[in-house]
Amino acid sequence: AEGVLRQIEDAKRQLAINAFLEKEIYSDDSSGLNEAALEQEFKSNIESFRLREDVVKISYVMFDERDAANTLRSKVLRGAKWNDAVQEMQSDPGLSKQLLRVATNEYFTEAMLYPGELWKVARTLSKEEVSYVVKTSAGHCVLLLHDAKHLGELPEYDYAKDEIKQRIIIERRTAKYNELLATLRSKYEVDVRLASADSTRQNTNE
Repeated sequence: AEGVLRQIEDAKRQLAINAFLEKEIYSDDSSGLNEAALEQEFKSNIESFRLREDVVKISYVMFDERDAANTLRSKVLRGAKWNDAVQEMQSDPGLSKQLLRVATNEYFTEAMLYPGELWKVARTLSKEEVSYVVKTSAGHCVLLLHDAKHLGELPEYDYAKDEIKQRIIIERRTAKYNELLATLRSKYEVDVRLASADSTRQNTNE
């Protein structure tokens, strides 16, 4: 019974610590992170954002049937803008039923792009080139390549934006945590150890 009570007390202390950290460290992490601040961080530390793997920026549409995919491809090849052609198909009651997935101006690494056939096709295209209809295990797909970057190259700001935000948030949490420890130590003259603190933890409110 004594062991159970001790575990309950430990759990209570842990919950209290977590609540304290949530309030003092993990709250308001992204305040002031506007576009100007993020872009400045990118420019100031641009070398640290060099790509660690190849990246493509593409738009694609996955269809259930080949004919629908060919219809989209034909529209674009005849001069229609990609987004206009996709929207036209989405508005068509018959063709819209064939749509499985639409990706617009999205970044992908090889590991992120599924099925794997799409990566192979994307790597063969020139900028703003439309692919042939790709038959995959997930459906029939048409791709449009917007850009491609290789390992070691500098990415566009849009690609690095999320990483920049996370870096700043982690730096802020680390600074607040260190400041908190220093304050507690000076106030209580004890060695404070908050074992559950993790300055890299994702904020569930983001």
